[in-house]
Amino acid sequence: MSNTVKGWLCAIAGMVTMGVSHLCYSIIIILMASMVAAVGCSAAEGALIFSITAIGSLVASVFIGPLLKVLKTKYVYVIGGILQGALLVTMGYSTNLMLVYVMAFLFGVGNKFCGAMTHQINVTNWFASGRGTISSMGTLVSGLLNAVMATVTGVLSSMFGYQTYSLIAGFVLAGIIVVLGLLFVCDAPEKYGMQQIVLKEKEGKKTRTIGADSKVYETAMPMSKLLRQPLLWVVLVCPFLMQFACTTYYSNQSLVLGSMGLDVMQISYCVSIVSLSQMILVLLFGVLSDVISARKTLIIYCVVAAANMFLFGVTSQMGLIGGMILAFFYNAGMVNLYFGAVVATPLFGVNKSATITGWCNASVSVAAMIAPVFAAGLYGATDSFVLPLAIAGCCFTVVVILAAIGMSSKARKHLEAADKPYKEAEAIAGAVAA
Repeated sequence: MSNTVKGWLCAIAGMVTMGVSHLCYSIIIILMASMVAAVGCSAAEGALIFSITAIGSLVASVFIGPLLKVLKTKYVYVIGGILQGALLVTMGYSTNLMLVYVMAFLFGVGNKFCGAMTHQINVTNWFASGRGTISSMGTLVSGLLNAVMATVTGVLSSMFGYQTYSLIAGFVLAGIIVVLGLLFVCDAPEKYGMQQIVLKEKEGKKTRTIGADSKVYETAMPMSKLLRQPLLWVVLVCPFLMQFACTTYYSNQSLVLGSMGLDVMQISYCVSIVSLSQMILVLLFGVLSDVISARKTLIIYCVVAAANMFLFGVTSQMGLIGGMILAFFYNAGMVNLYFGAVVATPLFGVNKSATITGWCNASVSVAAMIAPVFAAGLYGATDSFVLPLAIAGCCFTVVVILAAIGMSSKARKHLEAADKPYKEAEAIAGAVAA
């Protein structure tokens, strides 16, 4: 099997498992009201599942780098699939809320093991160019799968009851992830004596390498020294701020849209638009990152996201049209999920991508835990979402400044200068070994 076939099979399997993992999460959201009624707990106690899931995701993000050094990638996927299916199965047969909480933590771990984070790591390992495009293609697959299956979930759960459907879904979806993981997911190409895939496209009679402008600088300094570099902290803080801003809206979107005077049916339209825009904007982010650079694309997206939040005072007076505008451009900020492959890898190198991608996702998980409480508290104090969303706009504005200054060519040269002694030591060690 050639490196092209093996690498693409791994990437496609990652896209599909990412979509199935997203579907598992969507099913829990859809079945939440039924579970709360069956267990006899309050809505707040039921919603705590999502906070516990976020904690599990945080733990997985921190340890994914070291874990992939001692365990084959396919087995990480297998474990992730089993952990995700376990929560759905538990919801199907148990009404013990504490057991559901425990499984929710493990679900959060499994969701990261099979989601965008590991997909980015696989793409970074296998593709020398076009990483942004391929990483974001997973969102397109995930969006299409969830657009269809979310409706099917509602129909089937009504037909068979939420517990029966949850049991079936748990076994089936976990089985899909396990099979895809065992058959197609693989480690980095060098472990098979292969090279990375270089994507090319024709421009008339010439051939151009896709993403050639996103040159990768492979840092030689150890992670302990890299933590002292301002550029790394810029890369970790930016996804935190973006996720904080996005979650401020997303975790309260029914309330936000309701405050605009929309009814339940109109709110459902806006929620559907969020999924639609995710397929468009995130994929476009990956393509533009390969064409004009990740830094410029990030700045453009955050300017759009900031404007969307700052203009809520205006769009809130526009009824359904305003809600649709807010919902569509919300996803301009959700590209933070692809920082690992698209932004961090060109700056710090492929060898450190697994660890740094994990840290970026940990930063996102922390923001996802804090933002809902913050936004709900402000809404309770002001009885309006204008201030919370204005603060979200400020978060995006700070990201624009950090990206413009902290990721500039001057900042990269500073990193390379600090890394020079380690590069020289690495070259000497290589010469001695030869």
